[in-house]
Amino acid sequence: KAETPKENEKPVVKIGAIFQFTGEAAEANNNILRAFQYSLDNKGDKKLKYELIAEDSTGNPIKGISAAKKLKYVDNVDVLIMTMVNVSKAITKEMSSQNIVSFSIVPDISIANGKNSFTFYPTNDMFVSRAVSELNKGNYKSIAMIVSNYVNAYEYARGIEEKYTLSDITKYLIQDGVRDFRSIIEKVKKQNHDLILMIVRMPESDILMKQFKDADINIPFLGVEYFGFSNHKKLYEGIPYIDSTTGEQAILDDIMQKLNINNEFGLMYGYDLANLIMKVYEELYNNNYIQ
Repeated sequence: KAETPKENEKPVVKIGAIFQFTGEAAEANNNILRAFQYSLDNKGDKKLKYELIAEDSTGNPIKGISAAKKLKYVDNVDVLIMTMVNVSKAITKEMSSQNIVSFSIVPDISIANGKNSFTFYPTNDMFVSRAVSELNKGNYKSIAMIVSNYVNAYEYARGIEEKYTLSDITKYLIQDGVRDFRSIIEKVKKQNHDLILMIVRMPESDILMKQFKDADINIPFLGVEYFGFSNHKKLYEGIPYIDSTTGEQAILDDIMQKLNINNEFGLMYGYDLANLIMKVYEELYNNNYIQ
């Protein structure tokens, strides 16, 4: 195995991050990036240096592609990491022939080609298992499951319907771009559900939750991690949500304390992905693939 070089002689691995730092998903994306940097800074006995360069996609695929080209050809990064499905899809398609490794932190496996582009996200089964475990804690007879018309949200819902059989589930589908949910809210009220399970993406989730509050709905809510992408956390105060990531609480507590972050969303994505990338590159160096 290769010996550990002196600090000023260590080869540098450059990592380019294309995240959405403005708009609705800004807080969650900042959490992921800061936890990623925290992991790089706190990994002991590194034989390589790791440099993180971040660009803001603003959630725009065209800006994301421009950022990817800048990181690849100007900053000469070795790895790209990305968030947001539409941005990740566009970048991966554009850069597929450029021989650069990329990781997309998104719940859409179609983005990955398994050669140089990968997704870093828990499987649908992991999410469904946690959702069913949470539902089993209650004595629910009738559940309103409100679902975005989006492939992964729909897969989450389908998995829950298959695995959780202790109560009746009525599914309400939300179309992207819709802003008036009063008809759905009226249907939910008439059915006398005793739980509302929201599997709804942003920005529809914020709008729907505000309209539920305006309608004075007193039914308990349960959400999924899409809540974490909201910049309007007060809408969700007191509402539990199912997170598809998990981590040692001591690590999460340390990250939150050191970085002065008051919510856990996205932290383990950043922390774990950084550890994975470092593990791969340290192994490559140990076996003399990196000089």
